[in-house]
Amino acid sequence: MDAIDNQSQSQYIGQAITRFPWMIVCVCNRLNETRIRAACEAGPARAEDVYALCGVKRNCGRCQDTIAELLDEARAEAGSREKAA
Repeated sequence: MDAIDNQSQSQYIGQAITRFPWMIVCVCNRLNETRIRAACEAGPARAEDVYALCGVKRNCGRCQDTIAELLDEARAEAGSREKAA
């Protein structure tokens, strides 16, 4: 029997958010990172607003911190673009 290579994906650990934009962030509503980032571009104030822009409601809430982080990143990027312009 061949051994299983458990290290084959180790190069991606810690890079999931930046390397895989299709990563599912909200399992309950099946929202991936790309869809959440697109909603963040509209300038929502809170994570709850991101859910609304995606046409869903918060369910279990386990993804809310991640959505808030993505929202903060979008705000920082928008601020950087404004300073550069």
